[in-house]
Amino acid sequence: MEANDYPEEDLIIAAALEILAGGLLTFDVVIDGLYERGLLSHLADLDEEALFDEVYEIFSMTDALWDSDNLVASTAQLLDGITFTHLVSADELERGMVEATPDLDIIGNGMGMDQALPLLSGGTCGLVFPRKDPAAHPEGSYAGPPGWLDALPGPGLAVFRRSGGNLVVAPVSELSDDTAELNALRVALAECTDPGIGFEPLSMFMELLIVHPHLFRTPVRPIAVLLDELGFERRGAWFGLRSTEWITPGQRYQDDLAQQIAERWEFETCCRQAFDVVRSAWQESLEGAVPDQPTKRAVSRALLHEPVSQAFASYVLRGWGRRSPGLTAFANELLDQPESLQAPAHYLLALCAERDGDARAAEAHLSNAVLVEPDYSAALEEYAWYAADRGDAARACSLLMQAGAGPGVHEYDYLAEQVERSKGGKGGTGSTAKVGRNDPCPCGSGKRFKQCCINGATVPIERRSGWLCNKMERFALRPFHSAGVEAQAAIFEQMGVDLPQSMIPMLLDLIASDPDMVQEFIDQRGYLLPADELVLLQQWQGIRLELYEVVDVDPGASMTVRDTRSGVEVLVTERTATLELAPHGYVLTRIAPVGSEYQIIGAVMPVTMFQRDSVLRMLDDGYTTEDMTWWLASICRPPTMQNREGDDLVMCSLTLRPMLMGWDKLPAALDELFGPAEGEVWRDLLDPDGESFVRALLTREGQNLVVETNSIRRAEDVQERLTHIGGAAFEVIDSVQTPLEELAKQAKSAELSGPDGSDGPDGPSSGPKRSWSSSDDPADMPDEIRQLVEKMIHDQEEKWVDGPVPALGGLTPRQALDDPTRREDLLALLSEFDRRGAGQPAGTTFDVDRIRGLLGLA
Repeated sequence: MEANDYPEEDLIIAAALEILAGGLLTFDVVIDGLYERGLLSHLADLDEEALFDEVYEIFSMTDALWDSDNLVASTAQLLDGITFTHLVSADELERGMVEATPDLDIIGNGMGMDQALPLLSGGTCGLVFPRKDPAAHPEGSYAGPPGWLDALPGPGLAVFRRSGGNLVVAPVSELSDDTAELNALRVALAECTDPGIGFEPLSMFMELLIVHPHLFRTPVRPIAVLLDELGFERRGAWFGLRSTEWITPGQRYQDDLAQQIAERWEFETCCRQAFDVVRSAWQESLEGAVPDQPTKRAVSRALLHEPVSQAFASYVLRGWGRRSPGLTAFANELLDQPESLQAPAHYLLALCAERDGDARAAEAHLSNAVLVEPDYSAALEEYAWYAADRGDAARACSLLMQAGAGPGVHEYDYLAEQVERSKGGKGGTGSTAKVGRNDPCPCGSGKRFKQCCINGATVPIERRSGWLCNKMERFALRPFHSAGVEAQAAIFEQMGVDLPQSMIPMLLDLIASDPDMVQEFIDQRGYLLPADELVLLQQWQGIRLELYEVVDVDPGASMTVRDTRSGVEVLVTERTATLELAPHGYVLTRIAPVGSEYQIIGAVMPVTMFQRDSVLRMLDDGYTTEDMTWWLASICRPPTMQNREGDDLVMCSLTLRPMLMGWDKLPAALDELFGPAEGEVWRDLLDPDGESFVRALLTREGQNLVVETNSIRRAEDVQERLTHIGGAAFEVIDSVQTPLEELAKQAKSAELSGPDGSDGPDGPSSGPKRSWSSSDDPADMPDEIRQLVEKMIHDQEEKWVDGPVPALGGLTPRQALDDPTRREDLLALLSEFDRRGAGQPAGTTFDVDRIRGLLGLA
């Protein structure tokens, strides 16, 4: 079993192996056994499906366990007694290595990459690859101590058997009939292989043994022979039908990726043809082929066809990961050409150098690329990035213009603004023509013009901090960081929410400001930065996200904020965010000294009172980038309305037909169970705190009984209780469950019950049925409905000011008003109600001014 970074998961895996000591079991039985051992208590809050998925993920971390559908097995136990044959060659005997694929792949399964099987003859046998031993087969070979194959008299068929945890190697005395194995293989291959796609034997054989554990217990013909007889051919570690065109899953992935690249870069026919030339040569180089001169020239010319260079770089860096040694070799081959065709090679070598963390070498290659091919846009755009990080915005703009990325392109426009600032213009639009030497510098630094931006002097650091943040974000979005960026974005998908556009700046800032990312940026590109920016960036390394309360705002200029954890107040120079923020609100951001002032660095995210406690807990615990991303995704989930018992609101209607007991006797039985009916309506009441509310309504409709509730659990509970009526039985005629999404238009009606989301005094569907909803204009309500609504709202407001509120630490609003530590929280909460109520129809939600009056704040 492999080592695990999480000890509790190691314990779960070890316990699962003990549970499986008696043989194959279902997932449910294994999970029950883990529960009995107390190993799943930390997952107790998960529902059944989520728990299954979590345990499945833990089991997937090790080869010691193998699962198929709902079955789980110990790999070692499943393979104990397994017997395979292999035709050992003279070369294998000489090298002391036996090829693993396909005959013996499964023999070593479950022992881990760095582990070995004990040999019955002494010593151990392990799986090795060429990176460890050049003599090994590309798909892996089994190697043991000197003489481990001496039991074999010479080249020929040999038996390899796992027995009691040991590997036994012996010559074949007699082969058994393999009809059963051949037939089982034929069925398994038909079920688990896709037409046109190759497969690896190991997984298929493990699935086969789960279903047919008695197979391959005596020597039969080698797997390669059986697969050949069934019509399959081999390519490396993969097999596919000889009678069809097929590719490996890896090839399919690369074909799909190439198609995505073509669509992303909007290839025309000529671009596709050029890209195919480069991709074909690249594939051949991965297989060890060395391109000849005509091929090199064709590839270089194809790479000069815009935008093939950028597309190919995206294809390789994404498809083969960050460390692709073949790309450097491929680019060096292209360098062996006349100088006029070397630019693409320098461009690719620059990307390789950047990938390896050598920005200086990358910059030199880009310089050479634009020197030999001045109009090569791929290299020009990359070279502009280096000029920008050096602080030379004018040079970067010139390079982008030369590459065809001028005004209207976001990066160009941003850098053009920095050029204007370097000329002394405020916000990129001002002029210094009439600024006196002793006047305040128009850049906003607070210094005199002659000491700041006169003669095009460098913009003070206070005005360049935003550009420094931009540099960090661009670095975080480089192709070789794409996996990390995609992993963070995937968290939103796992939470079942789309990534909102409004959340992208915060997520990008979170990724760019990750301590490891910042250190990588300093290590690789720190030499490019102006000296004061490098010093500032090093100071920022310890600055983490904090939750600040907005104390005061000077729109367009500054704001005073209070750190909610330390209580320290800071005056922050901030122009943009102050146009939208108001006192008593909360923001999640990073604030740091920049030159002579404090500034916000990175993104700013407003935080509601209802989100405050959860983010504070995370800040106290010392969040990771992943932790914060999960939190960001969680607050983007649609709000879940719940009833008093904590169930999600799902409107349920269950139509039941009585059997065995007629309506002449059934009303009396229902009266006994639910209390006397009003008319032909029974109410399932609950009285937890002295105030009754209705959990369900049961109504006679003709010969049927209709049950209406606002949660699935309540509906199931009522149905269960009905089974206890002696002499009665009910047939389910209809069952309707309307999920929250379909009730979105009615969501505002939940506000009638107050901020805590509790049921109204008469439960989920009390009162006369009507077509009016709270989203309508209250002026159109019937008078009796409007009066009832107003009374409910007033009652709930009075109840709220004297009831405990979680956002106030459990204090009532009246208590918080008199508590110096909670008064500001109360004011912030009321401000939050103001924002939530903005735009809502009058008379359908709390009147915050009326609440202030009840508290004496009006």
